[in-house]
Amino acid sequence: LDRAANCLGVSLRGLQRSLASEGTTFREVANHAITRRSKELLNERDLSITDIAVELGYSTSAHFARSFRKQTGLAPGQYRLHSGIVSQAR
Repeated sequence: LDRAANCLGVSLRGLQRSLASEGTTFREVANHAITRRSKELLNERDLSITDIAVELGYSTSAHFARSFRKQTGLAPGQYRLHSGIVSQAR
């Protein structure tokens, strides 16, 4: 949070107030961004789930899988399978 505020050129408290006025928190914004990037990487079929976990900074692929499932309701492999079916149907 400190680094984000620094990068944006605002105080820590100012960033917290701005996020609160939008009805969100830094953690929610960060989780959304990580989930969006996770989905992008899962759509790249040449990357393993372990590679994706490392790319996103998770200590283990199991930790990544738990986090992804919490955010989306699907395991990374299930998401990948489902998105492949949807992509092929287009």
